[in-house]
Amino acid sequence: MRKYKLKLASSFLILSLVFVQMFSVIAAAQSTPNIIPVMTSSTSPSGIITQSSAYDWPRYQPYNAFDGKTEVNADWGTTEFQNAWLAYEFPTKKTVTSYAIACGQSTALCPESWRFEAYDGTSWVTLDSKSGYKGSYWVEKLYQLQTFSITNTDQYIKYRIFIVQNTGGNNNTVNIDLNEFQMYETSIQTPASPINLTAVGGDTKVDLNWSVTSGASSYNVKRSTIAGGPYTTIATNVTGTSYTDTSVTNGTTYYYVITAVNSSGESGNSNETSATPQAPAQSGRAILVITLLNGVEKEYDLSKTEVDVFINWYNARATGTGSITYAIDKHNNNKGPFKARKDYILFDKILTFEVNEYDSN
Repeated sequence: MRKYKLKLASSFLILSLVFVQMFSVIAAAQSTPNIIPVMTSSTSPSGIITQSSAYDWPRYQPYNAFDGKTEVNADWGTTEFQNAWLAYEFPTKKTVTSYAIACGQSTALCPESWRFEAYDGTSWVTLDSKSGYKGSYWVEKLYQLQTFSITNTDQYIKYRIFIVQNTGGNNNTVNIDLNEFQMYETSIQTPASPINLTAVGGDTKVDLNWSVTSGASSYNVKRSTIAGGPYTTIATNVTGTSYTDTSVTNGTTYYYVITAVNSSGESGNSNETSATPQAPAQSGRAILVITLLNGVEKEYDLSKTEVDVFINWYNARATGTGSITYAIDKHNNNKGPFKARKDYILFDKILTFEVNEYDSN
């Protein structure tokens, strides 16, 4: 049998005070972002309610604690057991960051000590633990939602309140009356576009760096060979603020943007930046001698880097790509009033060439 610790006169006094406050409380409760739907049974309209026990009167059925009402005759109650718990299983996983409870009818039937827990598929994980909420705490809060924030970033499909002791309990028994049990998620906004993206070209690589974006859980890296795009995503789920692109070719200019990502979606593009990877300059020099089909020899004193670029052009042209002509700077052979003099060599006029390296020092 359910126990009522208050005398009849005091019960009427408390109930009279409660009814004055009740309608404004109900209106406030309906406007909260409760992620549990208004339940009309233990499985309707969605989710699954389970409980340790329920008092045998129809008014104490567990779904009453999920009906969105903090009023008389809209509660879940238990008989005297060593513990009492009420759980709700969502259709999909949720990241609950706060919860609220309301008790009514009597301060003796309110929770004094409890745990808010989540089920990880194997066991119950305690997300919050409360104690010392005696009847004096509840006396002016009957039928009012009391909200408790928790630190939780994980997703679970099932949560519950595990009541260790009610205010009027004794001998480690729990006799509870819970009017409402709600849960909430923190609204997560799509992150802003990243800023301060920079790119530095190296030997067959480009190093990217950017500033931390608030609210981002990861970043996507996008690339194009055309300024302004369109861009191709080359990396996803980058968790730091730097990335090295190694799928590049020396001498080609690449354009980059990045986006920030979290559970709400993807941001817009960052500022665009570009870089051209290059092989490191070489200090050595070489005499390049090109023999043409007509027997004429052309001799050039060049840096080793210039010779390598010529060889790369020659090899590319031999496979059918690149320009049919190549311009070679004559450097010290520049004479007279000229700012620069270049020889343009036709690929199909080259018979052979040789490279004679030497130490410039």
